[in-house]
Amino acid sequence: MKWVIEKIKAMLWSVFGNNDDPHPPVDYLSGYPHWVRYFMWYVIRNPLHNFTHYLIGMKGRKHLVMWGEVFHPKGGWIIILPYVSYYGKRWAFYLGWRPEEGVFGVKLIRHRKKHN
Repeated sequence: MKWVIEKIKAMLWSVFGNNDDPHPPVDYLSGYPHWVRYFMWYVIRNPLHNFTHYLIGMKGRKHLVMWGEVFHPKGGWIIILPYVSYYGKRWAFYLGWRPEEGVFGVKLIRHRKKHN
């Protein structure tokens, strides 16, 4: 029975834990009650933090870094498996273990059109 409890604790740690920022900053939703701030911090803002940083990520471990940018400085593609990113006129995305710290991430953004 003890191993079941340990597995449940590890699962909750990887899904809802945040070893890097265990408590919300003082100015994070400062006008809301304590329980709302913690709910928003752990469940809405930081779900899977420990999972992406420590369980499948390489945060805190030595890893080879061949470049230091998430996106290519001149735009276009970066493909160094297990990481790929693209930065274009309309879209930018990345998928994989981010180069700066080995944390797994996924991001897709659409650039806003500039109005003249």
